[in-house]
Amino acid sequence: MGLKNLKSFLWKCVVINFIILIFMVPLLFFSDEVYQIHSLWFQGSKVEFAVYIYYILGIYKLVWIFFNVVPYIALRLLDKKDEESK
Repeated sequence: MGLKNLKSFLWKCVVINFIILIFMVPLLFFSDEVYQIHSLWFQGSKVEFAVYIYYILGIYKLVWIFFNVVPYIALRLLDKKDEESK
């Protein structure tokens, strides 16, 4: 896999994961409705449920940044460095 293919792959991962993150954010605003749906499986309170959603989104965002965004930016910087040296 070449540098160009890897950069394209990481960009697609960044975009797809960002779209997933955007669609998950409304869970924070509608946590009461989501809690009602999942109350059969979740035995905690509504406040605990909202906190867990917040934690999950935070962890997802951090993983997205460290494993998709940062490597993509690093590859872009390497690519620019290679173009400047030519």
